[in-house]
Amino acid sequence: MSRFLSPAGIARRAGVTVRTLHHYENLGLLAPPRSEAGHRRYRESDVAQLLRIVWLRRLGFALERIGALLCADAAGLQAALREQRAVLEAELADAASRLRGLDVALLNILDWSPAMRLQDQNLPEPDPESAPFADEAEQRWGASPQWRTSESRRKARGPADAAAMKAEEAGILADWAVVMRQGEAADSAAARSHAERHREHIHRWHYPCSREMHAQMARLYETDERFAAHFDAVAPGLAAYVVAAIRANDQ
Repeated sequence: MSRFLSPAGIARRAGVTVRTLHHYENLGLLAPPRSEAGHRRYRESDVAQLLRIVWLRRLGFALERIGALLCADAAGLQAALREQRAVLEAELADAASRLRGLDVALLNILDWSPAMRLQDQNLPEPDPESAPFADEAEQRWGASPQWRTSESRRKARGPADAAAMKAEEAGILADWAVVMRQGEAADSAAARSHAERHREHIHRWHYPCSREMHAQMARLYETDERFAAHFDAVAPGLAAYVVAAIRANDQ
């Protein structure tokens, strides 16, 4: 092989276009030397640099960040890869939740009508961690140890953790709706297993939640119409089904 590669040659080896090479060069990610006539002449070191760029792009990193990662030491690159892995795990959890939501939609298909609003099938409504819901929650439970634990965990959560938490809850509710639509009783093993998943979700992400406390929360789901709407947005009647399943799981 000759000492230098042409733009077409290096592009072919990396599986990109020559136009992409020029774009990376404009961003400062590549800096090939030029001949006296002004032609780009890529070296093996440029090939290695390009392959690193392509690898990072395929892992989902933005070009703006790749420039810094190309100069990072092993520890810095490892930290970035772990962070990106958490982001992708959250995206996978969200995709899995959407698949379960499609299952719910398919089970509900006979109940749909042209007048049905798209939002009627959406999970859940406003973010309970944002105002005014957070302010109201603090007024009601701010003096409790559960509130303090929940606030501490909330503040420690990064974007990937928050996305994973919401996707996990959406998946639990979607699975609950599936067993309800399949005709499983609220005190059946399947319904109670999702009640236990819901309790463990709260226990893991928010605050220690025993089965007894979970049953107390079911009363809130039953008496506060906003909580009922949160569940019924997944499938009509799910709120009452959830309350019954939680109470059955406490027996």
